[in-house]
Amino acid sequence: MEFKEKLKVVCAESGISLKKISELSGINYSQLKDYNQGRKAPKIDKIKQIAAIPQLAPWRELLMEVNDLNAEESELMILIGKMKQEGREAELLQILREVQSEDDK
Repeated sequence: MEFKEKLKVVCAESGISLKKISELSGINYSQLKDYNQGRKAPKIDKIKQIAAIPQLAPWRELLMEVNDLNAEESELMILIGKMKQEGREAELLQILREVQSEDDK
């Protein structure tokens, strides 16, 4: 998943606009639009600025992922972000433990 796709997902899932991300991160709005439209790829320091926004914490792992994710991995990261946003970390952890337990058998 390219960064532009990650940014679109994060905006859609969090309900936070690019304009608001610009205000919260200190990154120029036109620069964010370039990232969002795929005209430019952000450097790691800009990604960190965006990921540091408290309202985007549920999607921090997705934003910081430097390798391209396949469709399944992307969907998983989005679902994890949703569960975190909903305050369902304990449930998420339980699910992950169950999956790990099944893998260990």
